[in-house]
Amino acid sequence: MLGRDGALPWRHPEDLARLDALTAGGVCILGRRTHEAWRSVDRHGRQTIVISGSSLPLRAAVLRAATFPAAIAAAEQLPGEIFICGGQRPYAEALALAGRRHLRLHLTLVASEHSGDVFFPPWDHLPWRPLPTPGALPPGLTFLTLDLPASPGSVR
Repeated sequence: MLGRDGALPWRHPEDLARLDALTAGGVCILGRRTHEAWRSVDRHGRQTIVISGSSLPLRAAVLRAATFPAAIAAAEQLPGEIFICGGQRPYAEALALAGRRHLRLHLTLVASEHSGDVFFPPWDHLPWRPLPTPGALPPGLTFLTLDLPASPGSVR
């Protein structure tokens, strides 16, 4: 589950600190609603690309792409690691690239039950390879880093 009513239904500062540390200095691709909710996305040297086909103004001066492929193309022209940071549709479109592109998934699993209206797409059917995840684990959270190389012969 990703959210409820436009927000995270839990509050774990360790999770937010991990997100900030992982994405600092990177290129963050996210949907318009996620951009509105993540108020600090423009900090720590991040470059932001918001996927939005709407002409509605965004809350900050950031790059805008009408589609996920256009956002990826724009991100590839910028320095820094590319991160897909939500919401549900950008995550689904990124996971659809499995086999064609190298993917790395940084997951936080929350042990407590929460109801939601936005869900992370299916991911555990793919042949992920777990990577070491440094740092102490806070109670109730599991941090996972999973790697999925592109298939041999695939382009980027």
